[in-house]
Amino acid sequence: METKALRVSLYIGALFNFFAAVILAFATTLGKVFELPDPGSMFYNYLLSFIVATFGVVYVWLALQKVINRPLLTLSAIGKFGIFLISLFCWTNDTISFRAFSVSVGDLIFSCIFFWWLFSAKE
Repeated sequence: METKALRVSLYIGALFNFFAAVILAFATTLGKVFELPDPGSMFYNYLLSFIVATFGVVYVWLALQKVINRPLLTLSAIGKFGIFLISLFCWTNDTISFRAFSVSVGDLIFSCIFFWWLFSAKE
């Protein structure tokens, strides 16, 4: 995969994260659209939203770099894959709905793109 395609994926991944961060920040309203479980404390929703948005900023930062930082992209790929696995575990244990789980398929796709670049790029 060429670096230009990765950069585009990083920008799209950032938008994906920003969208998710807004949903998580407003879980009592927007979260209902995606059938997220009821939030416990809004503190945790805001904290999680901030972390998700921060990773979105990291994706934009990576896309803007002359040379892609491989360790940071590796961490990003692992994080995306981890979100998918957690969602899969929760869905198979009836903790979240299929609709809530299906959003994490985007994380799986980005994880695969990031890993694909890491294993195929010569940079």
